[in-house]
Amino acid sequence: MYEYALEFLHQYVEIYTFLSKEKLYGTIIKVTPLELVLHREYIEKASNKNYDIYLPLSSVISINKLS
Repeated sequence: MYEYALEFLHQYVEIYTFLSKEKLYGTIIKVTPLELVLHREYIEKASNKNYDIYLPLSSVISINKLS
């Protein structure tokens, strides 16, 4: 999974994991043999809500690149 996740580094993706009920969307900003970091961006009129999600690589079921 590590090599596969590296193919999506710095790309906007959809990730499905064992840890979430819904798919996660964002840009993969870091991949290690143990985890990947997904950067999520929300732009609203009132505030910017950007944050990173650290996911164990062993919890990832699928990664799909989005255009």
